[in-house]
Amino acid sequence: MKVLLTTAGILLMTANSLGIDLPPKAESKSLSVCAELVPELKLTGTEKKKDVLNALFTDELSDCLRFENYAALDAGVANGTLVGIPNEDPVGFRLRLSGKFPIAQLETNLELKTKLFRLRPAAAGLLYLVSAEFKSAVQKKYGKKWEQVYRPLEPTSLGRTWEYQCLLMGINPNADVFAQNVPPTHVFGLAFDIGRVSLSPALDKILLSVLTRLEANGLLIFIREGKAQAAYHVIAAPASWAELEQYYNQTIQDLGN
Repeated sequence: MKVLLTTAGILLMTANSLGIDLPPKAESKSLSVCAELVPELKLTGTEKKKDVLNALFTDELSDCLRFENYAALDAGVANGTLVGIPNEDPVGFRLRLSGKFPIAQLETNLELKTKLFRLRPAAAGLLYLVSAEFKSAVQKKYGKKWEQVYRPLEPTSLGRTWEYQCLLMGINPNADVFAQNVPPTHVFGLAFDIGRVSLSPALDKILLSVLTRLEANGLLIFIREGKAQAAYHVIAAPASWAELEQYYNQTIQDLGN
């Protein structure tokens, strides 16, 4: 993965500096197609998460998943491999659109900015699931006083294009996939970040507990990131893509009723 990312980054940046048009990448494929490329790993449970991610997202799988540019995002919506995420949802999240480190902060064109408010259905299902489980955990802990304590989760990043990822790496150390040596899971439409700055220590602890439990159940992989741009980087686990997509479809149906 490190070789793939370095090669892709150098190729893109060199081509741009020389004014060379690279041949367009084929459309990102559906998860049902890409899932056939997921390797079977024999894990001992002692591996570092970054090593697991690099082992899972091989060069071939990454090429199947990634969205290169805005045209690819539009194609993804058209063929159903991407879905839009609302600014605010009754399930329990609210996109951070302003303030410190808002979502899609480098995109000044509003029409293009909203194209970054998208995820693959499996990742969207995971976002709804984490939000619902977080709200439920707060209600359970605080009882009748839960509304005085509760805050909706604030996603600060959703899907990205590879072009946008390259721009973001210049200002956000968490986004530097070269330095971090991790696959660009936002570019796959499979990851979202949840800001921690707006959470009290008590709520942060509850969210960490929820993420840890869901990770143990094989639904996600998460990384606790940074201080200045503190967030949880949450990735839909390949083994649960089909289950999470079903959860998304059911949630949308229930909200529609």
